[in-house]
Amino acid sequence: MANLEYYWYKLLDITGDSPVSGWIIIPNLISIGLYWIIAGIFFIVDMMPKTKFLIKYKLQSNTNDPLDLDKLPSVIKQVLFNQFCVQIPFSILIHPIVHLRGINSPEIDFVRQVPPMWRITLDFIVFELIREISFYYLHRLFHHPRLYQKYHKMHHEWTSPIAVAAQYCHPLEHLLVNLLPMTIGPFLMCSNVISVAIWYFHSALKTYFDHCGYNFPVFLVYDSTKHDYHHMSFNRCYGILGIMDWIHGTGYIKRDNPLILWTIGLNLFTASVYWIGALFYLILDYIDKPKWLAKYKIMPGVNEPVDMIAVVKTAKVVLFNQFVVGLGISFLVYPSVVFRGGADTIREVPTFRKFVLDIIVSLILNDIFFYYSHRLFHYGWLYKKYHKEHHEWTSPIALAGIYCTPTEHIFCNMISNTIGLVVMRSNLFTTCLWLTHAMLRTLANHSGYKFPLYYDPRSHDYHHLKFNKYFGVLGIMDWLHGTDVENSVKQKWK
Repeated sequence: MANLEYYWYKLLDITGDSPVSGWIIIPNLISIGLYWIIAGIFFIVDMMPKTKFLIKYKLQSNTNDPLDLDKLPSVIKQVLFNQFCVQIPFSILIHPIVHLRGINSPEIDFVRQVPPMWRITLDFIVFELIREISFYYLHRLFHHPRLYQKYHKMHHEWTSPIAVAAQYCHPLEHLLVNLLPMTIGPFLMCSNVISVAIWYFHSALKTYFDHCGYNFPVFLVYDSTKHDYHHMSFNRCYGILGIMDWIHGTGYIKRDNPLILWTIGLNLFTASVYWIGALFYLILDYIDKPKWLAKYKIMPGVNEPVDMIAVVKTAKVVLFNQFVVGLGISFLVYPSVVFRGGADTIREVPTFRKFVLDIIVSLILNDIFFYYSHRLFHYGWLYKKYHKEHHEWTSPIALAGIYCTPTEHIFCNMISNTIGLVVMRSNLFTTCLWLTHAMLRTLANHSGYKFPLYYDPRSHDYHHLKFNKYFGVLGIMDWLHGTDVENSVKQKWK
């Protein structure tokens, strides 16, 4: 740690230790500086006569030999545009968000502070996982025919890539596929500058080595074979680490691993649906635009703007419930999936009759189990110990849908949403569609907005306001037990 502090202070002596230096100058200096150093080294390598050593580690032999120098000016021009007209302005625009991430201390601006090694390591792991997930889906989205032709085809002009072309792409692709996945992790983790700087250094090296055209065994961490293969095949290896490709079967070999699909795959899928929806609502709450949406807000003036300190606290709990509690439970119950035959029906699509029946049973059992488990958690000491956390939001936001204790998350959310699937022995296809509905409904119920022809959240919003009404999902159990409100009150509220 002493050496790390020494070199960090040396860098800050050069750049200055203001927040602008820490959050704008240093990340761009690392990213852009490394880019041209590595691009220059591999340009020299590409221009050299190919020795046996270089041929041995060249991924696509006899390509870029010699290098097409006529294409380089346009590549360099586009890369410089992306770096200085997209990347640097983007880092300046998002800089104010640093002060809205829930840090109630000057530490975020004290760029000389070096956090403990365990925190740097934790940040690094979370950054990598979030970037892998977001990059995979965004990159794969840009391979949709329409988006590919307009925005991504430029990058694939190099079927055998070179290092200088790593950021040769359309500005929109550079913004959404390259820059955005790099910012999500630091935002969610409220990380210190040095954690971000170390990770940016690693990520920059990974990106540039992925496009160098060589795979030297000394750089085991920066294995470039997967991304080079992607440039050859186009429809394989969309990710960075290979985790998402392994889950989705888009790696070298197509895989149907039931354990991975029913555990990691299903959790990543539902988490992606949840976070995409939550971020949509969060943007509405934060910018409070467009104004015409205000007429759909149930409690006008509340959470305008939303408290970002509470948002970051909520996000941490949600991530814990999704990737520690949810993923752990998924592995524990996987043997029951095998027992029900779920491992043998990965590629099966149910008949329409079976699908509809599964959904109807799931809706009914979900309402029954959620009603009783939820109402039980409103009992005295159970409420204080397990459910009070969720009710910190008397006027909830979408992100707070699964902001709760792990115990409540298991019983009220996980079991109630899957009990129907277990009873009906539903396959993976039905499970994914049902859980998509469950995530969207949960988000809507906590969003504070009542959009036409969409999930009606007013009953659950009323529950957060009054506590002792509307414990269920559909309203059937509330009607049976008399825990809905009288019609006169209902009409006034709605």
